[in-house]
Amino acid sequence: DMIAALQTDPMMTLNGRPIRIRVGLHTDQVIVGNIGAPNRFNYTVVGDGVNLASRLEGVGKAYHVSIVASEDTRLAAGDGVRFRELDQVRVVGRDRPVTLFEPLAPGTPIDLPRFAEALTLWRGGAFAAAASLFRQLGGDPAAAAFAERAEAFAAHPPERWDGIVNLTQK
Repeated sequence: DMIAALQTDPMMTLNGRPIRIRVGLHTDQVIVGNIGAPNRFNYTVVGDGVNLASRLEGVGKAYHVSIVASEDTRLAAGDGVRFRELDQVRVVGRDRPVTLFEPLAPGTPIDLPRFAEALTLWRGGAFAAAASLFRQLGGDPAAAAFAERAEAFAAHPPERWDGIVNLTQK
C-alpha cells in the first residue's frame, strides 16, 4: 500500500521529484522494545532477522524492484500472496544463500513461466541465452536488470559460477 500510494499520489514529492522507497521483508524472531540507557533509549527492533531485512531492502535496487522478500516470508505468507522468485544471493555477513522473492500485486502482468525459464538459464551459466529471454520480457524492470547482468557475464564470464550472486555491499 505504501508503494502504491507513492506512485499514485501526485503530492508525494520531495523537491518536486517523486519519492521512491524500497522494502525488505524477512520473517524471523527478533527483540522489540525500549533499548538503551535510562536517559537515552529508543523503541526499536534488533536481531539477525532485522539485519537480513535491511540487506534485502538494499538489494532491491539491483533488481529494480520495490519490495524484496526472503523465502521465510514467502512461506509465512502462504498462498494468499503471489510471488515471483528473483534470485539466490549471499548477502554480506552470511554464508548461506538467501532466495529472493518479489511479492506481486493482483493482476500484475508478468510472464512468470518465461521469467522462471530465463532464471534457470541464468543459474546454469547460459548467460547469452538468459539475456535474450530476459530481453523478450520487455517492460519488466527486473528482467531488464537481469538482461544487463547476463549480457555482461556473457562477455566476461565469472571465473567460478555456482548460480548464486555474491553481494559485496550492504
